[in-house]
Amino acid sequence: MSNIATFLIQFLGMTEQTDAISHVLDDMDAKSLLITGQPGVHLTHTYNTGILACGNAGEAEKAFAIYRRMLSNGVPRTRNTYECLMRVAAAFMGEDDVAYVKKKAEEDKIVISNPYYF
Repeated sequence: MSNIATFLIQFLGMTEQTDAISHVLDDMDAKSLLITGQPGVHLTHTYNTGILACGNAGEAEKAFAIYRRMLSNGVPRTRNTYECLMRVAAAFMGEDDVAYVKKKAEEDKIVISNPYYF
């Protein structure tokens, strides 16, 4: 299911239907909760796709909302998570947001290899 959800999230971002992305994540979290007892287990890639899809659609606040959801659901963050966030922060937000992403990555002991790669 997560591959289908990931493709659906990519499509929703490309068609600027970013409000629907949270519904897909809701469904994935509910299924994960039933199967594992925890929301968001094994969904890192799907969440990262949501961050990038919202960012590509110019919806920076929604991208950061997905990140905050990752934190609250205990979804593991990866270098890709922070590189997606950095891309969004650098393109649509200010230096304070870029610094925030760097700080959060450091707290997770993740090195952002190329924060301005776009």
